[in-house]
Amino acid sequence: MSSYADAAANTNRKLDSAASNAEGNAKVDADKLKKKAGETASDAKKKLSDLEKDGKSKLDETEDFLKKYYNIFSSYVSDFGGKVSAKSSDVSSKAYKELQNPAVIGQIIATFGALGAFYVGYIERSKIFNSNHKCVVSAHVAVVTGFVLLDGFLFNKYYNKYKK
Repeated sequence: MSSYADAAANTNRKLDSAASNAEGNAKVDADKLKKKAGETASDAKKKLSDLEKDGKSKLDETEDFLKKYYNIFSSYVSDFGGKVSAKSSDVSSKAYKELQNPAVIGQIIATFGALGAFYVGYIERSKIFNSNHKCVVSAHVAVVTGFVLLDGFLFNKYYNKYKK
């Protein structure tokens, strides 16, 4: 029986030795993993720091770009507004000056009269063109043509006379 007891004791020693080796190997592997994790974390921190610096510089570049073009755009809008204001002031003063001339006032009245005659002719077109008397159409055309010719004649004659 001693051989069975010796064999069992020998197997038990081998198992203890294997367990001890496995525990030592596990500690070595754990230390290696811990070291590798520390290196990876350090690299990640460094890369994040670099990305943060890079991001800040890109943000600063973008901000400078936007400020530059905002200033250009705002000066353009401001200049355009000043030009429009000056031009509208100039146009209104010229219009006021022109409206002091009686020939211009007469031309405005004649223009509205011609527009009124065209409107009445448009409304009454069925009566005018369906009339038994063909001279009705000729009379209307003659009145409108005479109105335009009289307006042109009076404007040419009196505009320079009353120009200020």
